Amino acid sequence: MALQQIKKVIIHDAIIENILRYVEENNLQIGDRIPSERTLAACMNVSRSSVRGAVKALEFSGMLEVRHGGGAYLRAKNDFSSFKYGKHQKENLVLLRHLIDARRMIEERVVTMVTPIITPEQVRRLYDMEEYQVSLIESGAEVEGSRYELPNMNFELAITAMLENPVILDMHQRLETAWKKAFRNLATTPFPARERYNHHIGIIQAMEKKNVKKAEKAMEHHNRILVAYIDEEIRKLDDLPQDEIRGSTVAIPAR
Repeated sequence: MALQQIKKVIIHDAIIENILRYVEENNLQIGDRIPSERTLAACMNVSRSSVRGAVKALEFSGMLEVRHGGGAYLRAKNDFSSFKYGKHQKENLVLLRHLIDARRMIEERVVTMVTPIITPEQVRRLYDMEEYQVSLIESGAEVEGSRYELPNMNFELAITAMLENPVILDMHQRLETAWKKAFRNLATTPFPARERYNHHIGIIQAMEKKNVKKAEKAMEHHNRILVAYIDEEIRKLDDLPQDEIRGSTVAIPAR
């Protein structure tokens, strides 16, 4: 079985599901090594930091043993149909839902203000930023804690900085700090690297053409996809009995 590219917006569960399916369909046995983080990231078209978070979660659950410098090995094969969530997952998802509303108030307004005044040099810098970031992530060269580690809002903050309003920029930067913290608590990232890149390129192209409505619509589309997925994740947790949310066992569907 080949590992599949990840297309879900919030990819933590999808990576776990893919790894577990790989173990089952390839009949790995206790003590067998799973593919490296670099291989998993390349096959699934996600960042290594996303894979790392999923592997850590599987290690915590007792399914994998991670050996420093030696990879991850299958430790147990039982209970592959479920994965444990804590109550804090719902709290972080709710926080993300509030944060995305705040982001939309800034980002979808700012892009309409910057588009008419953006310069060719500023457009080029946005293109260069996106090319550099996606190349780092897809090559597995991003460094945890660096400016270019996902999840970040470098692209959106760069547009806000062009407005030259320090108050709005400060608010936006504070949002990014909370955004990163919430996603790190979930051990996930908001978008696969290439999908995120494609969204941003669409925004830049509209700004380059000075098309305010199209730029606003592209930014709205980028944010709305995330809103829909967060809402769906919260709904699924709300459908569980409260005692299951506290201790919780959430089924990972087979494909």
